[in-house]
Amino acid sequence: MNENEQSISLGFLQSGKYGHYERERRWLVEKLPKMAPLRVYDITDTYLNQSRMRLRHMQGHGVTDERKLTKKGELTADTRIITTIYLDEAEYALLSTLAGQRIIKRRHYFAGDPEIAVDIFQGTHEGLIMAEVEFPSSKLLKSYKPPHWVGKEITNDAAFSGGKLSRP
Repeated sequence: MNENEQSISLGFLQSGKYGHYERERRWLVEKLPKMAPLRVYDITDTYLNQSRMRLRHMQGHGVTDERKLTKKGELTADTRIITTIYLDEAEYALLSTLAGQRIIKRRHYFAGDPEIAVDIFQGTHEGLIMAEVEFPSSKLLKSYKPPHWVGKEITNDAAFSGGKLSRP
């Protein structure tokens, strides 16, 4: 089954029309790097019960808030198809009434080619720090050399996906 056939079987339409491919790698991190972040967000993710949907509120530190509903479908450990709908405050409030599990984290974006996002988790996963990098192509994903300050790669460890982390 090719990526397009897989995306259709996951309930998505053709990538590029309504969604796009997300290619990323993830690593554990002991502490933030000693450089100033480009921007910082406080993120509340709610993984809605009985679905592959995530409700996200990103509150910026000097950056505009974002509210969105996202549906992801795993194609491989490092590639998924993702569809996002941006929400206004009332729409977000309505969808926030749905049952789901929450994850709260602070995301720091650091300069790199490409940028590196580092999440510091709060609450149940206090102390967990993960870095992730998104890539425009599979070729760049495979050839990327991570910075020295990241630790063990966890891209292929499903236990570190947002959906799994949100479960009690």
